[in-house]
Amino acid sequence: MLHPAFTWTTFCGAVLDRDTYVRGNTDGSLVWHAQTLYDPRVVVTGGTAVVVAQVDDDVERDGVRQTFRLRLTQTWVADRAAGWICVAGHAHAPTA
Repeated sequence: MLHPAFTWTTFCGAVLDRDTYVRGNTDGSLVWHAQTLYDPRVVVTGGTAVVVAQVDDDVERDGVRQTFRLRLTQTWVADRAAGWICVAGHAHAPTA
């Protein structure tokens, strides 16, 4: 569900391309236990949608389990063959 030109900006400020983003989430160094979105707001105009939400990420990295609460923005575009695909995203620095 990621556009070939997908770009993600992490809460640390790193900008990742699609391959780097996928590798970082699937190479085993990061284990996802849960992700919960709260109060999602979606604006759709034409073939573009923007999603804004609060998200709680429950992850484990290097044996250390952590939970982060972040603000999240994603931009999705309509694709005739694939449906809605994510072209970009950004996570704000974690809050307590």
